[in-house]
Amino acid sequence: MKLTKDSVSNPAARRTYSRRKEQSSWRRDKRWKTMLEEHAYVPGAVCVHCGMKHGQQRYDSHDNPSINKNLKPVLVVLTINHKTRDLYLNKDLYLTWNPNKMEVCCTLCNKRYEGGYKPCPKCLKEGFVKYIKWYDEECSACYFKEHPVELKKAIEGRNEFKESIRVYNKNRAKNARDKKKKHSCKHYRVGGKCGKSKVDSRCTYSPRNAVKNCGEFEEKVLISHKKNSK
Repeated sequence: MKLTKDSVSNPAARRTYSRRKEQSSWRRDKRWKTMLEEHAYVPGAVCVHCGMKHGQQRYDSHDNPSINKNLKPVLVVLTINHKTRDLYLNKDLYLTWNPNKMEVCCTLCNKRYEGGYKPCPKCLKEGFVKYIKWYDEECSACYFKEHPVELKKAIEGRNEFKESIRVYNKNRAKNARDKKKKHSCKHYRVGGKCGKSKVDSRCTYSPRNAVKNCGEFEEKVLISHKKNSK
């Protein structure tokens, strides 16, 4: 969100913008850089969630990079995560190392941590990182990999749903065409709209009453009549 002195916004949005701008200035402080050097960038430091090291490359999917040549690795950058909200109260709390309330993690896990996500433990064993909700034990890909019967049921159910949608749309289109054919006015459009109306209003007359009651009625010329006239 980009705000200027001439922007008109609600107070909550301005407070959020100002707060983020203030915290951004904290991370430009020398103490923040020193804390990163002493805890995040030291040899042996790893992300507490995914176990990756600073500068390491990783893949965030189940795709095999040897098969998918377009798959690009993600560069791991370690940072410090503030686990409790009280550390955001002032600059000194934010920039003072507290092992009980801070942890070393990568920037991606730090962002996901705020949303209640964690890496799938089974994906980590294969060298991939896929985030799941904090209460889940595994991702759907790992579950279906161990339960092929359930995967088959899921695929069949999805295909049945797609087929039902296709049949529904087909029948709906057929009903609209049949409805248009039944009406004898050539201005009668699909969906009941009147072709003479400038605001797309619907025809209020039945096929029987349109001939004698509608002033805009013009009889539809059927294709079969055209062939017979030739």
